[in-house]
Amino acid sequence: RGDWEWHSVAFDFIPTWRSDQFCWRCEADKKKDPNFLDFSENPAWKLTERSNTKFLANCLRSPPGGPSPLILLPKFHYSTIRHCSMHNINLGFAQVACGSALLLLTELNFFG
Repeated sequence: RGDWEWHSVAFDFIPTWRSDQFCWRCEADKKKDPNFLDFSENPAWKLTERSNTKFLANCLRSPPGGPSPLILLPKFHYSTIRHCSMHNINLGFAQVACGSALLLLTELNFFG
């Protein structure tokens, strides 16, 4: 588990947190469809989830020294790469969710 920058360096990812198409698990995009902000019941990006084969073929650079030794481990699967909960939750959507919840409670006069 690590933050996005660490993953980009350790695995030599093509998609990085700076890219428009930044996810190593699917083809979600910041600017076009399938948009990463689609939180509907059936988001378009869900149809673009990668297989391990597609991940290995499309998400890794070919550095001069070869791929990351982590990828060469027996039974490696990209699903074992974990998102950093601090960056994704605490510094990500929780800020928006907490602010929205506080606004809603205030509008409902919950605090008196």
